[in-house]
Amino acid sequence: MSFKYRHGKSMGRTLAALASVFVLLLAACGSGDKDPLTQCVDHDKLDSHIHVNLSTVFNGQEEALPAGIGVTPQCMSPTHTHDESSAIHVESPSNQKYTVGDFFDIWGARSPDLREGAVVESVLLNGEPYSGDYRDIEFEDGQRIEVAFGNGRADILTQCITHNDLSTRMRVTLITPFNGQPATVPANIGITSDCMRPVHTHDDSSLVYIEGPGNQQYTVGDFFKVWGEDNPYLGAGIENVSLNGQPYIGDYRDIVFEDGQRIAVAFGNRTPTGPAT
Repeated sequence: MSFKYRHGKSMGRTLAALASVFVLLLAACGSGDKDPLTQCVDHDKLDSHIHVNLSTVFNGQEEALPAGIGVTPQCMSPTHTHDESSAIHVESPSNQKYTVGDFFDIWGARSPDLREGAVVESVLLNGEPYSGDYRDIEFEDGQRIEVAFGNGRADILTQCITHNDLSTRMRVTLITPFNGQPATVPANIGITSDCMRPVHTHDDSSLVYIEGPGNQQYTVGDFFKVWGEDNPYLGAGIENVSLNGQPYIGDYRDIVFEDGQRIAVAFGNRTPTGPAT
């Protein structure tokens, strides 16, 4: 038998073995569980069901955790919310561990960590400072977690302006229906006896005034921060948003004010669609 023949036969066996290994690897990958974050919870097949309290703060203002995160009419994700109580439900059919980062990923584009310029300012775990990456915190029953974000805009919004030196003067129409009923934006938001903020109202005509000495941009979220605790929509759900008559699918708080805009943010407190536990 020649060397060429023996070498070819050996090479053939090697290639066959490699092909078998490749097939087995493909089979193993194909038979594995899909991404647990995309699974739908079946309440009849749960090995664990825990609850965690998560609070988020942005530029010093505590924000309600929206209802219905991870819940659709067709599916309920392993980490989800049912109301604005800051309670996260963590449910798993196989004792799967989930993290704060998993929850924010399910929350998606409207999560505070994805807002423009957002940075983490502080993290508390059960009332104690946490120095690690907040996204790596594994959920455990009864935990209390607070993640404070900021983008440096809080100081800008507390400035007092005068009409003597304005580089920016704009007007925007903002309407805020609630549960399908018309609602007016009150007069004198951002105005006190001794200060006028860069975003403010003068009457209840739904006109928002944006005025400042520089070319600073302001957002709908900035206006709601100036509105503060008197804002009646704190904790309410978002039903739909339109910008200049067209549907807007992003976070309404990120809309940058431009002169002449027509913005509608429809709020509601209707129960989110989906099974509750």
